[in-house]
Amino acid sequence: MEDRVKLDLFQLAEIANEVPMSAGQFFDKYLRRHEISHNAAAKQMGCAPSTVNRLANGGDLTVDMAVKINATFGLAIDGLFNYEASHKTFLAKQQVKTAT
Repeated sequence: MEDRVKLDLFQLAEIANEVPMSAGQFFDKYLRRHEISHNAAAKQMGCAPSTVNRLANGGDLTVDMAVKINATFGLAIDGLFNYEASHKTFLAKQQVKTAT
């Protein structure tokens, strides 16, 4: 039987030496793919456009925002936080590498 290696998002990004997408980048890509503006998304989610812009431009994903994204667009909460965790883990490890 063939041994298969299961890699997570972080490991794949590390191998490719690319920064994994944050939750905000993923959400922004989702919106662009569906031709939804940040303003329209904010209106649908019941939040300020600046909140969506902040997330799309690197702001932290909050529990409240993850719930709103899930309720409005059906994106999985655990998936959003997995993107966020992989992104931050990669950045932290890069800082460790440059500090040593």
